[in-house]
Amino acid sequence: MKKLVFFDFDYTIAKTYELVRLWSPRGTKIVDNRLYIPLTPEEYNSIQMEGDEFIDKSSFEEFKKVNLQKATKLNSVCLLFESYSLMGHDVRILSARPQIAEEYIHEFMNKNILNYNKQAPFKGCDSSQPELKYSYIKKCIDLNNCREVLLFDDSKKVIEHVREQFQQDHDSDILLTTCLVQLFCGEEILRYKSVNGKKKINKVM
Repeated sequence: MKKLVFFDFDYTIAKTYELVRLWSPRGTKIVDNRLYIPLTPEEYNSIQMEGDEFIDKSSFEEFKKVNLQKATKLNSVCLLFESYSLMGHDVRILSARPQIAEEYIHEFMNKNILNYNKQAPFKGCDSSQPELKYSYIKKCIDLNNCREVLLFDDSKKVIEHVREQFQQDHDSDILLTTCLVQLFCGEEILRYKSVNGKKKINKVM
């Protein structure tokens, strides 16, 4: 049976070098007369902001493009991407980047994924809010009547939110497998966990 497989992009498929701008009076850089602290996606996922610091839409300005000269692939995840694609599963890229980054994502994938040829749909949420990723995943599950779903992401916050909502919204015969992707001392660590939906199946008499 065909599976639905979602891959995040930054620090999941690729190690990228675009930075999030944390607006702060203690900023080390300045743009448009505003001080900010540059954060990698990894740092952003675990940041504890002070009361006078904030993130807004302009914090993600750099993520409209991908620095293709610097970005490198995460070998283990890209191998999985290739494998699921070759097996004929419904493989998609689901990113917090804006949709306008799509052409850069496809260019990176064409250079780094075997037999890619722009075949994977790209969904840009234009936000790091986990709710938006889950909303798209749920929509795809409902439209495709799929019984098995996989999500690869480097954000623990996203993984936990998707897992929690999935269990509330879906029947017990649908399986979700999440994989938290982490980089540690240059090594790629993949942490898997599977859950079923918790809704009772309504049997037709």
